[in-house]
Amino acid sequence: MAVGKALRWNADVWQVKIEGSATQWGVQALASRRAPLLSDFAALAVGGYLLASNRKASHKLRCSDTSTEQLWTIV
Repeated sequence: MAVGKALRWNADVWQVKIEGSATQWGVQALASRRAPLLSDFAALAVGGYLLASNRKASHKLRCSDTSTEQLWTIV
């Protein structure tokens, strides 16, 4: 997994971009089917960290051919 320049934040908004992840194809396939649960383990890890830190957050997911981008908003 390559992460260069991947993590950016501005106050309570984080942007994480992961290039070439092992689950890229699965995330894209499930998202195209509008599945209620995606196999984006990086997002699950970030969400788990925020939950353990007693922080509530929402996130949006964008996929391209080579990367997955998460935009987190901490409430």
